[in-house]
Amino acid sequence: MDISSLFIQPKGKLKQAINILEKSDIGIVLVVNEENILLGTVTDGDIRRALIRGVDLDENVSEVMKKEIISITDNKHEDNTDSLFIKAEGLMMNNDITQIPVIDNEGKILKIISRKDIDKSF
Repeated sequence: MDISSLFIQPKGKLKQAINILEKSDIGIVLVVNEENILLGTVTDGDIRRALIRGVDLDENVSEVMKKEIISITDNKHEDNTDSLFIKAEGLMMNNDITQIPVIDNEGKILKIISRKDIDKSF
């Protein structure tokens, strides 16, 4: 999957985020700026909670995105996959999440690691 298919701008609408979620099996949308710097995330759970609070589907994703991002930084773009998966698994377990963005030192998204990726590798 092309990681950019999970990107949305902060002014993107919640209904656009739902469409992205529906087309992927990862369960997360990555909110990025024009330089593809990660600004936040939106999950299917975030959208459900927003709808329960009465947020409209035409609202900007920036209104419901998580701004405190749990991620892994891979500055050298060469960290081996096993090492990344071990870091990701620990963060997922400690934070009760199922996806981790991998970013470079500028905050640009390199890839995303999901629980499914980890399960398949071990």
